[in-house]
Amino acid sequence: MTIKTAKLVRFELPLRYPIPTPFKKLTVREGILLILEDEDGRSGCGEISPFPGLHRETLSEAKRQALQLRDRLLQSEIPEGLERLDGGFGGWLDSLKLFPSVRFGVELAVLNLIAARKNVPLAGLIKKTHRKWISVNALLMGTPDNVVKQARDRVEEGYRSLKIKVGKRTLEEDIRIVRAVRGAGGEKIELRLDANRKWRLEEAVGFGLAAAPFNIGYIEEPLQNPGAIHEFYTRTGIPAALDETLLQQEPEQWLSESGIDAFVLKPSVLGSIEKTMKLAERVEQSGKKVVFSCAFGSGVSLTAAANLAACVNQNDVPAGLDTHRWFKEDALKGSFRVEHGGLFILPERTFYSDDFTIS
Repeated sequence: MTIKTAKLVRFELPLRYPIPTPFKKLTVREGILLILEDEDGRSGCGEISPFPGLHRETLSEAKRQALQLRDRLLQSEIPEGLERLDGGFGGWLDSLKLFPSVRFGVELAVLNLIAARKNVPLAGLIKKTHRKWISVNALLMGTPDNVVKQARDRVEEGYRSLKIKVGKRTLEEDIRIVRAVRGAGGEKIELRLDANRKWRLEEAVGFGLAAAPFNIGYIEEPLQNPGAIHEFYTRTGIPAALDETLLQQEPEQWLSESGIDAFVLKPSVLGSIEKTMKLAERVEQSGKKVVFSCAFGSGVSLTAAANLAACVNQNDVPAGLDTHRWFKEDALKGSFRVEHGGLFILPERTFYSDDFTIS
């Protein structure tokens, strides 16, 4: 397969709600789409959109690298068998030392192109026995009253998993919200919390003991020092999920930790679909859950994460893809949609809007 054209398309997507970052609040989400076309006119799309505070590279740095890579891709032959995710991408791309967001975008564009040639969704390219539908956890944000209202609304819409951010309010305020959301959502709804590493051990234990009666599924990154997760679990009975820790320490060292229930995997931040799927396989083999998520990417990245989620978790662990609600517009034609708390995995026909700037 030969790459005949390679385009970079810059997008700026206005947001309904500001997104806090370590540097400023984002009101617009910026990024680049990489569009590859083969000799038969089929296309595949990837997204390059580093998120401030999660990626070490800026968008300007990623764009410069993507421009250099685009020139290398033109008229080049794509190695055979990359869809097997068995080291082919590593052999092809490792020597280029690509930024994580760029590496993800290239792998996604190539895999989507191969999928288009075979007329299958990305999930079908990676795994023939993939699930045809995945569920999504609802992300509840805003004032306490808004969070409770959202909980009721999402449950009525068909969501079976709700997620709340904790750690920015007082312990008492957080517990009041957790209690209210449990009451609004009912006892059958899974309730996930995300502390973003806000607490020291004793603070986390105090919260965990107060929250334990409300049947918490897990708390994502409860501790500033993840090395104390086992003690937190022992003292509270609430398991943890890892997200940011996976970017700073070797993920494999946590596979045997009894206090960890789930690994939250963001392929664009981990920097490779191939490596992410290998990690997901090891996580499943360890008996822990894989929760695919996305760093406020557009519908292109969200669709990719949904397809990857469909390849793991036979029992359908809800994915963290509810951030689509933050976008007024989407880079994906038709927009990424969640209905009844989930979405069907279908072949993509048109990946991107025509309204953005081509480089």
